[in-house]
Amino acid sequence: MQDQEVIALCRQGQTAKYALLVERYQKLIFGLALHLLQSPEEAEDVAQETFIRMYRQIEKNPDIDFLPYAKRVASNLCLDRLRRRAVEARYVSSTLPGEVIEKQTPERTTMEKAERIALRQALASLPSMYREVLVLCYGAELSYQQIADQLGVPLSIVKNRLYRGKRLLKDAYLHQEGGSENVL
Repeated sequence: MQDQEVIALCRQGQTAKYALLVERYQKLIFGLALHLLQSPEEAEDVAQETFIRMYRQIEKNPDIDFLPYAKRVASNLCLDRLRRRAVEARYVSSTLPGEVIEKQTPERTTMEKAERIALRQALASLPSMYREVLVLCYGAELSYQQIADQLGVPLSIVKNRLYRGKRLLKDAYLHQEGGSENVL
């Protein structure tokens, strides 16, 4: 039975048929998540969440191309988890035992916030192909090869986009900051 036939049956009320799609693609989705997350427990959670979201999506969109959309949902869920990990790691590593923590003044907090906002705005101004690789590399902390696999492009394209994206980001940031080289 083809995916579209199973989706049609699910939409007609035969929701038990959805198990056919889960059985058909669970190893593939789990494998994708495991490759990106390197954690079987997290990969299992992502696979479950992917199939839940896909079920909701087929109720809304009967013409959905199931497998490509499921891969995209799983990839996005993995990227979200990787971003959360990166943020958590930064907070944990920023306060090592015995380290002297600088006092955070209101002025310093305001300046750091303004710099983050300017950097986000500069990033948002970039073309999506550069913004995407920069976020995957520095936000999600993926390797170049993982980014190439995620985007389905050759490794050389990833390297090229990162190089150009960093230059464009620096130019955009400096333009917003009036030419001062504070952060970059």
